[in-house]
Amino acid sequence: MAILLIFIFFLLILYQPVRKGTNGGVTKTGLLAAAAGGSVIGVSYVLLEILTIRCGSDRILKQLLVIPLTTVAGLCGSIIDSLLGATLQFSGFCSIRQKVNFDTPFSHIGITLHLNKIQWL
Repeated sequence: MAILLIFIFFLLILYQPVRKGTNGGVTKTGLLAAAAGGSVIGVSYVLLEILTIRCGSDRILKQLLVIPLTTVAGLCGSIIDSLLGATLQFSGFCSIRQKVNFDTPFSHIGITLHLNKIQWL
């Protein structure tokens, strides 16, 4: 049961479950992957720094601070992207084409229903 919970998509703003593909929807696995991606970048930087530059041990210890910084940066980047997608990105459902529409609601003739849970604009 716990394995299934990590693949549930939820909206960051309302913390409600949403369908897969909803703008601003995230999973716990996705957020962990974003943090892991940031930490891989930080570890890569520190390893290249150690292998290519001669420096004292005090400088190496200072460079280790890059790893948590890039981890947080990766996570924050993913969260900001999801928040912008949930609030500003339009997606609707075109009643004529029976497809998801990423254009403005007035670009096609027909009724376009908003799919986002939050409508700011």
